[in-house]
Amino acid sequence: MKTKFVILIWSNLLIICFSLKAQEKHYIDTNKLFFPDKYFVDTINPQADGTNSGNEFIDRRKRTATFLNSWYSEQLLSLKESKLSQEYPHEVYRFTWFGYLAQNHNPFSLRLECFNDTVFLFVKYINSKNKQHKKELITDTITLNKKDWEIFKNNVDSINFWSISPIEKTETVIMDGSVWILEGKNNKSYHMVHRNCGKHKEIGELCLYLLEKSSIKVKKKNLY
Repeated sequence: MKTKFVILIWSNLLIICFSLKAQEKHYIDTNKLFFPDKYFVDTINPQADGTNSGNEFIDRRKRTATFLNSWYSEQLLSLKESKLSQEYPHEVYRFTWFGYLAQNHNPFSLRLECFNDTVFLFVKYINSKNKQHKKELITDTITLNKKDWEIFKNNVDSINFWSISPIEKTETVIMDGSVWILEGKNNKSYHMVHRNCGKHKEIGELCLYLLEKSSIKVKKKNLY
């Protein structure tokens, strides 16, 4: 099986390559990581040469996993979000999006919580298109009704969210685009699914439902 590579913007490819190379030289503070590394260790997609096993293969994938974890965590740190993978007082779901196109909401996170039968959607995004041309954290809290929560939970169950592989099985490696992350935490467990350009993938409809309920207005062409 041959792997197809889709490279949309060369500059970002170079940044990723240099960043991966720099992993051996720069210390990554694991206390700042938002996700368990296991959600990023890709053992289901072979390398370009077909290799899919062996110590070197696993070591390389673990290094890549730590890099991705650090990169994704930086987005949530900038949004001043909490770590859902650790103890959390009640059931919660979070959609995080970031991409390479400059826009008013990049990154953004939408955190849905039900607390004492009251449903909240916590909206956060970084606005860098202001008069000062500085990154500004914008926050909003929206109260939803219980029906909104039930619809979302039914959709979670309908796609078997808790059983979806965190890593996508694919023949196409996208080195640019957008990142879609959907997390869930309940009394029993934590799960996370991440996809490149996830609009039309398993978690797409769930994420778009939260976006629809939020105060964020994003042009369809910029949400990819």
